[in-house]
Amino acid sequence: MESLDSDIRTVIDLHHYFGELKQQAALIANQISAVDRGYFLPHEDEQVHGLLISYWQARSALFDLVLSKRREVEGAARVDERTDASFLLGFAAALILVDAARYLRTVVEHRPVVRRKLNEPLVEFGIPAGTYDAVQRSLLRARHAWHLFHASQYFHANQNRFEAFATNAATFRIVLDIIQSLAQNLDIGFARFSQVKLRTRSEQILRHMQHQTIVRAVYGMQKLVSGMMSGVFIRPGHRPQVPADVAAQIRPLVRTGDVLLVRKEYAVTNYFLPGYWPHVALYLGTTDCLQPLGIHAHPHVVKRWPSICQVGQTEPCVLESLKDGVRLRSWQSPLASDSMVVLRPQLSLDEIATGICRGMVHEGKSYDFDFNFANADRLVCTEVVYRSFENLGTLKFQLVRRAGRPTLSGWDITQMALRQDGFDIVAAYVPAYDKQLAQSDDAIRLVRTALRQTTDVSSAS
Repeated sequence: MESLDSDIRTVIDLHHYFGELKQQAALIANQISAVDRGYFLPHEDEQVHGLLISYWQARSALFDLVLSKRREVEGAARVDERTDASFLLGFAAALILVDAARYLRTVVEHRPVVRRKLNEPLVEFGIPAGTYDAVQRSLLRARHAWHLFHASQYFHANQNRFEAFATNAATFRIVLDIIQSLAQNLDIGFARFSQVKLRTRSEQILRHMQHQTIVRAVYGMQKLVSGMMSGVFIRPGHRPQVPADVAAQIRPLVRTGDVLLVRKEYAVTNYFLPGYWPHVALYLGTTDCLQPLGIHAHPHVVKRWPSICQVGQTEPCVLESLKDGVRLRSWQSPLASDSMVVLRPQLSLDEIATGICRGMVHEGKSYDFDFNFANADRLVCTEVVYRSFENLGTLKFQLVRRAGRPTLSGWDITQMALRQDGFDIVAAYVPAYDKQLAQSDDAIRLVRTALRQTTDVSSAS
């Protein structure tokens, strides 16, 4: 149920967020005079690149959601409310992606100078040249249009059931409204595919055939969005997970306040974020670890303490910003990764307690697809660490300007730890280079090896 609520929040938040991006795109297109001038001034460069970073990262989150919904539907034995929920969330995510891409095309269509700018590579974020054109070309392919059409027909054939489902689940009413508002604006009607004959209406299909139909519909959505993610290599069957024996070795090593750097191989969320370990989580531990620090009585924590107890009584919890926002989660969340590095802030216990209380202020906020540390209304994963520990003791972060924005990446935090600047490397598990958990000096050497190898590969490409 927690996963379902998370996905609902993601769809609703990203629908609103793409609405904001549309407004920004229109404003930038109207204000920038590069169309007449023939080139961009530096501040205009930053505006466009900033918009692109936000757009590509938000698209990655939606793509990741569609992939997860396909896995859920394929793994189900029959059609029920859970598969209905998976289909609706995946369909809503796919429609948001297509709608945003089409809107961007209308803004850029008669502005070749802007189009060239959108196709420029952003090396620091791993965005290759020509990405914009590749996405737009995918929208014109008949096969991709058919995938969307097929999903649309499944939706309309089962709309009465979906309406009844939404009546009993209030948050799904919002998802259903998003689908209906976007679907009517897209060219996915019968006219374009008049020569295609649907074999039978969904309500006439036997129950076991219903499952095959929904699987085909969700598979089509995944193929559609895959075509829109040019240059992104994924392996849909891959399930990232730190092995149980390694997790058991890490458990006694981690302490409250540690920072967990993680990487998922073949994950779309690796793209458009700098560094080998693009994601971080702030380790809190169990309630037994937290209570002696006295944070349960802090004004920022009191109302959240029941939530901490709910997660942290049986196993450790973390404060982590994912696509559904900044949430208290089980440490099983960062453990669902292929690689993990444990960093320890060079702070006293009192300073750690202060930092956690500061971090808890942001629990419940949305994810920051803008990757912009200038504002604190939304937070990217590394910003949770930054806003928790900045300027405590001797720990100071040097924000790096990327695409015109002050940022802090997993790469930046790793470099700090290698310099022993505010962090120490406690342990590292990087199976691509060593199948064993490394500690202390061995962990430092392993982290250096991973960074050196990935830097060499990036330079060669």
